[in-house]
Amino acid sequence: MTEPRHARAATDPEAADPVLRDRLWAIPFDSVWQAAYRLANGGLRGWKIASADDHEGFIEATVQGLGSWVHDVRIEIGLDADGQTYARAVISARAAGTDLGRARRRLRRFLKALDRAVARMPRPGLAGRDA
Repeated sequence: MTEPRHARAATDPEAADPVLRDRLWAIPFDSVWQAAYRLANGGLRGWKIASADDHEGFIEATVQGLGSWVHDVRIEIGLDADGQTYARAVISARAAGTDLGRARRRLRRFLKALDRAVARMPRPGLAGRDA
């Protein structure tokens, strides 16, 4: 008999669904960190931060919807070898068995909200210089 598995969704650099790919931006770490922190700290309905450490680059949160389904989330934000800010995340249901796609939908909702927040951020550039 196999042990029941928890429903899980995670970003992956090669995910078939582009929304579920790891993120990489030429945006300062602190800006991306603050945006992710705000979303995970109640910026999205049902999300609540359990712990966070900007020096280690992680946010752990719980997500609870109207039902009894609770998911645990780990978001990692850091700098790659080229100094660009990356974000990746994994979400898992606490209960064993299927969650009817809730983990995936919650992760997609977070990533889309983070994309919108980052899109509104000023980009570093050559201000004041002629093109």
